Amino acid sequence: MVGIWKKLFGSTQVIDAGIAAGDALFFTNEEKAEWKLRLLKAYEPFKIAQRWLALLMTTPFMLLHIVAGLQLAIVGWLEPVLGKRVDEAARVLIEMNNDALAYPVGVILTFYFGCGAAEGIIRQIQEKKQKDT
Repeated sequence: MVGIWKKLFGSTQVIDAGIAAGDALFFTNEEKAEWKLRLLKAYEPFKIAQRWLALLMTTPFMLLHIVAGLQLAIVGWLEPVLGKRVDEAARVLIEMNNDALAYPVGVILTFYFGCGAAEGIIRQIQEKKQKDT
């Protein structure tokens, strides 16, 4: 039988290509699982980049707020002794920190936590659709 097709098309490569194309039209569960693993493997650098961005931006932002908060607490204790307000430097530090880093840190944290949340929501919607059908 293959001999007839070979004579007709001149090669079994055409037949093999046709069979491969037909097979590629339908995904089995194993193929879907394999593609999902490939996709997760491709996302690994993206996840590492998310973690680095989150750590590199939130650490100084939080440390500056902690330092300013400690400064305000210490100054609050010393204010009755000194008899004047000396907490203006800490307030300026907090304002500068918020002006410089609040927006980038907010975007990065939204990027970091929002992608996982969006993925979970999409997964739940897909599971609900599968249950409904």
